[in-house]
Amino acid sequence: MPCTPSRPRRPGATLLVGVLVPLAGLMPATAGATTAPAAAPLVDARTATLTSHPSGLPEAGSAQARRIASAKVTQDLVHDRLKATITLRATPTSATNSEVRVEFGNVVGTSCHGDVGVSSPTYTGLSSGFTRSGRTITLNKAVSEAGYMDWDCAFVATTVPGGSTTYDAVLGELKEVLAKPKLTIPAVQLLRKNVKKVKLVPKVWTVLEVKVKNPSRVSATKVVVRGGGKGLRVKNVKLGKVHDDSSASARVRVKLTRKKTTTLTLKVTGSGGTKATRKVRVSPTKAPTRAVSGTYKSKDGRTRFTIKKGRLVGFYTQQWTTCGGYPDFPTTSWVAYDFPRTAVPRSGIVDARQKHRLFTAGLQMKVVGKKVTRGHFFYSGPNRCFASSAFTARRVGK
Repeated sequence: MPCTPSRPRRPGATLLVGVLVPLAGLMPATAGATTAPAAAPLVDARTATLTSHPSGLPEAGSAQARRIASAKVTQDLVHDRLKATITLRATPTSATNSEVRVEFGNVVGTSCHGDVGVSSPTYTGLSSGFTRSGRTITLNKAVSEAGYMDWDCAFVATTVPGGSTTYDAVLGELKEVLAKPKLTIPAVQLLRKNVKKVKLVPKVWTVLEVKVKNPSRVSATKVVVRGGGKGLRVKNVKLGKVHDDSSASARVRVKLTRKKTTTLTLKVTGSGGTKATRKVRVSPTKAPTRAVSGTYKSKDGRTRFTIKKGRLVGFYTQQWTTCGGYPDFPTTSWVAYDFPRTAVPRSGIVDARQKHRLFTAGLQMKVVGKKVTRGHFFYSGPNRCFASSAFTARRVGK
């Protein structure tokens, strides 16, 4: 059966003759009740390890460098690329050069009819997207059709450069690689700053914000962030669902129980068996100067609060707030916000949230003696209103 391209080929392309491994699992539809078709699953790629040689190939007497030892091909639908790894039986030389062609297409009967293909010399002057190391040739090339075509077979062939003789070929059916969630932990933050190591006051709970990303095209469910390590206590956080191509944050509470340096291992798991880990070095540090009671103000006077007996009370801030947006123009204005009383831990690190049915607000700061550093307030509420700004503050008055 012919295994041929379905479009005119350039000079040097070759018609391949061979029989594809018989298709399995194709059966006539059974008469009877019908049900609504389920939504087709997303496919990230189609791949195959090609092992079937057409009848009469490799050509008798052909050089080992013109024979195919193995070939694996991939149609990458996510990145619109054709990929292949082809290993010849020997390293090509100027005397044993050939043209290698990688082609994707569709099964018709027991033949693979090529649709889109790329080719390159095997010895030197390789075409764009091809590289060679010894007897292994690698293809990684952007091809627009790779992002949307429903191919189900592929073949790789070595031919006479610019001629019609085929030295060898392998072909096979493509198998779908379904899209799955893929969770990662791109960053861990303490007071909005990315950290690879942190200093914690022993026996004090501290919030680390663990960033979780799902770059795949499928949502991840049952997402949980866990942590552990010698001399550490960690409270797990259930995120639930992380949508496709989106991110989420887990506020993980960590306590160092001993005065020794250790390693915190954070792990995120979700549906489909996806998981990722990240390590953070944790070392003990002395507690800072205790927060001094009194009234505190930011330099611009828009943020003020009181610290009284280790608690932050009477928080007030004016924030430049944006509301609305597309398809209308957003509106902006100064809006006043408050925040519930919050304890100032012995570490001096305040990281609190106020969650309401209609809005969420957050307050973070580091308090040392009479100074507040790395302060930040944010608000997100109805009508797509949001505010976010950093601040510092100092104790004023007696």
